Amino acid sequence: MSWSKVSHAIDQVLDLKKSAEKLVFLKRPLIWLMTTFAVGMVIVHVAVRFFIWPQLESKKTEYEQLASKALGVTVSFAELKANWNVFWPAFELKNVSFSNPQTGSQLLSIPQITGSLAWESSWHLKPYFHNLSFSNATIQVIRDAKGNWVIAGIPIQSGQGTFANWLLDQDHIDLVNTRVDWLDQQKQSSKLLS
Repeated sequence: MSWSKVSHAIDQVLDLKKSAEKLVFLKRPLIWLMTTFAVGMVIVHVAVRFFIWPQLESKKTEYEQLASKALGVTVSFAELKANWNVFWPAFELKNVSFSNPQTGSQLLSIPQITGSLAWESSWHLKPYFHNLSFSNATIQVIRDAKGNWVIAGIPIQSGQGTFANWLLDQDHIDLVNTRVDWLDQQKQSSKLLS
């Protein structure tokens, strides 16, 4: 190796050292910013885990009313349990049913729903799920004579802000032992799908 190559390498190291010395003034504010962010995240996690999430079970009726208003059908469930799944707030609903508010006929029946809330819910200000699992569901799907879809009493429309778009935005959805009652008024047919 020639002296000129060694000299060039030493010059590059010295230049890097000078560049690092110029950036050292950013080091302390960056450490404070990262520490503040980490402490903030710990405080939010502790608040949600030990203060906010355990109160979920005591407000079951309020959540039924909120879901009914948001979906346009009567939503009821027999039991709501809140727990924790590693990093995510988790829940379990038992005997969930969606009913037609006018006739009272059942549109959707699910014996058990389990899921974990995604942290992105906090900045969207609406629920998003890390995972969502429906067990032994019976879903009524209707296509009317005009070609409009209604799933479990909820009209499915194209465009932004619809229930279908929100549902498809979820991270992971499992349907276990699901039965679909299909009524196609456009083709005058009825089927049972499993």
